[in-house]
Amino acid sequence: MFSCGDEKAKNEITLGFANDFTGSLSSKARAVDNGARLALKEVNAGGGVLDNALSIEVFDSRGVAAGGEAAAKHFIDVKRYPIIFGPLGSDVGLKMLEFTVPAGVLLISPSNTSTDFTTYPHHGLYFRTIPSQAAPMYRLGDYLFATGHRRVAILEGDNAYAKSMATELRKRLEQLICTDATPCAAISSEIHYKEPAPSTYGFKADLDTVYGQYPDAVFLSSYPPEAIGYLNAWKSNLGSWKVTWIASDTAATRDVLENVGTTHTDGMLSASFARSGPGWDYFKNLYETTFAEEADARTAEAYDMIFLTALAINKAGSTDGAAVAAVMRDISNPPGIVVGPGEYARAVTLVKEGTDINYEGAAGPQDFDAAGDPQAPVALTRASGSQFVTIEVR
Repeated sequence: MFSCGDEKAKNEITLGFANDFTGSLSSKARAVDNGARLALKEVNAGGGVLDNALSIEVFDSRGVAAGGEAAAKHFIDVKRYPIIFGPLGSDVGLKMLEFTVPAGVLLISPSNTSTDFTTYPHHGLYFRTIPSQAAPMYRLGDYLFATGHRRVAILEGDNAYAKSMATELRKRLEQLICTDATPCAAISSEIHYKEPAPSTYGFKADLDTVYGQYPDAVFLSSYPPEAIGYLNAWKSNLGSWKVTWIASDTAATRDVLENVGTTHTDGMLSASFARSGPGWDYFKNLYETTFAEEADARTAEAYDMIFLTALAINKAGSTDGAAVAAVMRDISNPPGIVVGPGEYARAVTLVKEGTDINYEGAAGPQDFDAAGDPQAPVALTRASGSQFVTIEVR
């Protein structure tokens, strides 16, 4: 086991942060870094960890598995960090687990949503501050069925995030639409493309194939660059084709809507995790006041990632990955005195006194189950102008 507290100067403890500053998730990386650093600032203002300041070293994991391997090897073999934050992409996280678990290093992600992590044999050395895609896709399937959609096409990226969403949505639609007596046509067609797609990728050819199957909805199971590519190809070539478009949660952003043109994207659907409550209100105000931009998806999760880990280090009395993992639920799950964002100094005092606490985070309750997954209500949203507005939460 590694303990950076033994090798660092006594006034500072440094941990690794794998963030995908290049690749298909690059548009999210800076905001996620911002969210993490807001928590880091509060942690250090509130006493730090084990009476030391906490710092992070960032490594660009590039949004691909090879980048995850490089980040893991750097942090484990070179820096010998016992805890690593990140990454954003699910493929990247799955590759990192191949190295962190055998090394006894704890990996904590603010962004991995593939259902693969729920069943991965990580032996308790993995947590994520964002739920899996299972619940959003289940609710999305229910909504599509209730609104009369019976033939859905899927444009699916070649990565764990996209595959997980496609699998879960397909499964729910087939449960609702298919019967033993009737062949199932719930999924009219599926296109599997290699990503990140180059600028020369034939988005229109894929759309022609899908169009020929007469779907009533098309799910873009993809990251933002590919969603923009498909939508712009549709706008330029098949704009008269009236169909319900559905964006993944990472593509349900102002940037995507404005890049394509809001007159074309109005009515687009998406499903993500509902963020509400005093913790979210506090964080949203803090983020938008500090950075003069909207708090995007996964920024609050990045804040919670740092905040929770710092509290767990103080609870464990060590930076050892297994020791911190063993107490993570002690400070995140009920019962206990509720603490939230902006209350780090109070929370640390309670932890040092031996008082049970229950951290209710910026992204919502961070109550981890046996797999290290939190749960959250699902928000169904619809594009209107340059934003997605909530139409249902459950």
